Amino acid sequence: IKLSVVRHLLEKIIISLRVLHRSHLLHQDIKPENIIFTQSGEIKIIDLGSVSSLVLHDNQSPPLGALLYTAPEYFSNARIGVHSDIFSLAVIAYEMLTGKLPLTTSQLSNNKPLHFTPATKWVSHLPSWVDTIFDRGLAKDGPVRYQALSEFLLDWQSEQHINQSKQP
Repeated sequence: IKLSVVRHLLEKIIISLRVLHRSHLLHQDIKPENIIFTQSGEIKIIDLGSVSSLVLHDNQSPPLGALLYTAPEYFSNARIGVHSDIFSLAVIAYEMLTGKLPLTTSQLSNNKPLHFTPATKWVSHLPSWVDTIFDRGLAKDGPVRYQALSEFLLDWQSEQHINQSKQP
């Protein structure tokens, strides 16, 4: 898929996901099968069976199903939050651009650092700033990852923002 199409789809997915997050809810099972396109071009996020409260912290176990989209903190005692859903969204973006998943289940569930092939290695015409987004979006440690959907989206919309944020 073209980068411009991925950007557009991410914007639409984030609009839907933001509704949950603003209601203090985590989806916890963001994967392609739980994102549907309506005939009018809207995106709906479905399968709310794994949703948990950000306030009550009521469900912090890995969701059943597609573990390849699950943030590493679900396999440890690390804090779960909005950054956990953003990890899943970064996996989807990587897959849309490369046709491949960035990580294996065993990589996600062990305590070793995460290493994935840069997207630019699979798709040579991608700009290098895309890998910068994936480095942060797929970071093993939640506090290193994007903490807000707006941050994640802003970096997709403007490579200038990424370049400026790297400068001291």
